[in-house]
Amino acid sequence: MSSLPKLFANSVCFLPKIEQENLFHTILTTASPVSIRRNTNKLPTLTTDMPVDWCSDAFYLPSRIPFIADPLWHAGAYYVQEASSMFIAHVLDYIIPKFEKDTHLTAIDVCAAPGGKTLLLADKIGNRGMVWANEVVPSRAHILVENTTRWGTDNVIVTSLSTTAINALKMPVQIALVDAPCSGEGMFRKLPSSREEWSEKAVQQCYERQIAILDDLVPILEKGGYLLYSTCTYNTKENEEVMQYLLQKYALEIVSIPVPADWNITCLDDNVQGYRFFPHKTNGEGFTSFVLQKIDGKKLKNIGIQNDKGQLQGIAPTIISNIQDNNNLQLYIHENTHHIVTNTLYHFVMNAGKKLLRWKVGTTIGEQIGKKFVPNTAAAMYFNYQIDNSIELDYFQAIDYLSKNSSSDFGNTPLGWQKITYQQQGLGWINHLGNRYNNAYPYRIQSKWSKEDLLIKKQDIEQGYKV
Repeated sequence: MSSLPKLFANSVCFLPKIEQENLFHTILTTASPVSIRRNTNKLPTLTTDMPVDWCSDAFYLPSRIPFIADPLWHAGAYYVQEASSMFIAHVLDYIIPKFEKDTHLTAIDVCAAPGGKTLLLADKIGNRGMVWANEVVPSRAHILVENTTRWGTDNVIVTSLSTTAINALKMPVQIALVDAPCSGEGMFRKLPSSREEWSEKAVQQCYERQIAILDDLVPILEKGGYLLYSTCTYNTKENEEVMQYLLQKYALEIVSIPVPADWNITCLDDNVQGYRFFPHKTNGEGFTSFVLQKIDGKKLKNIGIQNDKGQLQGIAPTIISNIQDNNNLQLYIHENTHHIVTNTLYHFVMNAGKKLLRWKVGTTIGEQIGKKFVPNTAAAMYFNYQIDNSIELDYFQAIDYLSKNSSSDFGNTPLGWQKITYQQQGLGWINHLGNRYNNAYPYRIQSKWSKEDLLIKKQDIEQGYKV
């Protein structure tokens, strides 16, 4: 492992409340902890013996398991996420109840890929609102689409826009999350290559980029709304100084989030209230977070919401009968493709019109092609979609399916589309044509494992967590 950048190492002792600098340097030579978060809409239980204190349904694993060989990971039953970054869950638990119960929440995650914080927002907001997940880098936006699809979200829209373009749309939000591009000091242990990329110049460039992002975002935050700002870096330039800039320029005030002392999170309350995760104090990587509330400003025109019953009528009868909780959901059709979305997301899309290029809207159920309705993989992974004609696979069959192995045998199944499941969690679809099966899984894991290899991987997975 390469050594720490000299200028960074010399500056560490000046970080507020770091304490025990030698221990901090030592911990950076050890392995990073591994943590996951359970999808509560899919699995009633998933546990290890080591919970993450600040995020319910999140757990540490004793060691890294072969996630690529776990069908439950592919089904979106859990998400692999760094423990410190899941502090956002605790923040959301505190701020969301501050809104009136009938408020239809619109949240934006402006630097969203790969999607861990987007999924936290989606879960916490539920069907009372929506999440606008944006990732400006197209290749990373694809990953964001995959992860939100696996999770089964019906309240998320994915876009790939600059923050300047987002600002120009003037779509109001009540919660804005900026996990800002940063110099990555908190990743020195997990990604040693980030040490070579660090420099004082990089820190300054990140600071300027962070300011530009926030200058575009703060104007669309409604009065009373919350800004959640975080970085995976320690230095005060990209954290405290960014906050000082915001507090001087905008009508914002710092919000104090109650944090139990035994979590060992470093609370920065000398000048600017914030929360810093040092890896020698808390079990996670480096992370810094702040919460601000907009206390003044123009009230932007909110999107109209109608809680109409029966909004899903018009979708293929065989699909509609299996969608639960219809009153809070609507059907959005675009170019013959059917999407299930929350009421808030439906009106957001309709108000945005053609100006908003959509990479993903809610849950894509399928496409109407002539008289045939072709289901989408997202429908199989949607927690709110139940279907009787599904095929349950064992572990080895599931790996075979995910590998798109042409030798897969699905037994004596009816003709037509069949949902594929593993431990009752949807993976995708096959189409039984009579003389053959079409595997409609849109991805493909590169699996050349022997059965003996898979037995070892299966054992590692079972030792990692319990369902």
